Amino acid sequence: MTGLLASVQDAREMDLAIKGGADWIDLKNPKAGALGMLPATDLADLVRSLDGRLPVSATLGDHWDDPSRYGDLVGELESVELSYIKVGVNARGLNQAYKAILENVLNRAMPAIAVIVVEFGVTNSMCRDLADLGFKGAMLDTADKTSGALGTKIGIDGVRRFVESARDAGLLCGLAGSLDISHLSAYLPLTPDYLGFRSALCQGSRTGTINQQAVRELATKLHSGDCQQAVA
Repeated sequence: MTGLLASVQDAREMDLAIKGGADWIDLKNPKAGALGMLPATDLADLVRSLDGRLPVSATLGDHWDDPSRYGDLVGELESVELSYIKVGVNARGLNQAYKAILENVLNRAMPAIAVIVVEFGVTNSMCRDLADLGFKGAMLDTADKTSGALGTKIGIDGVRRFVESARDAGLLCGLAGSLDISHLSAYLPLTPDYLGFRSALCQGSRTGTINQQAVRELATKLHSGDCQQAVA
């Protein structure tokens, strides 16, 4: 079953997301960008309060064009018991130097999910390359949250190819990028492992506060199994 990943920024939002039916908690600072990172001390407190009830990940910031930043950030999280870290990746920048930096980071880190920023391109070999580097999962996402949802930037066929290539590479597979309840009928039939949400769960913009009822409505629809037809 596809799970609901809820991106939260504090303990209150995390509690609301859990009560609403989220399957996965993702810790981020939405005011600091698409993959904005919370302070390590805040992450440690949130993970302790979650106490293993759900899988938990944390984003490392919008550094897909400067992956050398990730090394120091991973160092700050060595004592934080996350299920995964989420590392922004520029798929078209995966040359040998870029891969070497990522490989060095992964050798020091807990399990990692590569977040592919679609505005910078998607390649046919990226999921296999990421798996070879040691990533445990891959996720499609958007950097610009104001210019349309994921499907408007890559198309349903592009999303389908990504899910298939991630599965073939043995990677955990996620989709995100300004998704809302209207996108479930397109993406659930593709059977990703999870769908990620922030804006659709909030009052107002993605920097607003999570609404428990919005989480519940999305979780109920997602878990009901009645979204069967993918968009052609």
